Amino acid sequence: MTAPTERALFERLQRKLRHEGRTLHRCRENSRDFPRLGRYFIADGETRGLVAGDVDLADWLESLQQAPTAQGVG
Repeated sequence: MTAPTERALFERLQRKLRHEGRTLHRCRENSRDFPRLGRYFIADGETRGLVAGDVDLADWLESLQQAPTAQGVG
């Protein structure tokens, strides 16, 4: 089995984050904010505030898949 491409990881994580009201963004290397944000960063969809910078796509996907869901609790 081959490892997923960077684009596939980006799209998977983007879909998962949308359900949480967050957005995944790519920062260009020539951006003045690149040193602060890194290649990928996550923003809150409502406030546009920074949630996480310098995101490792595979690590974030893994952490979201391991996190317990709120469904069925209540």
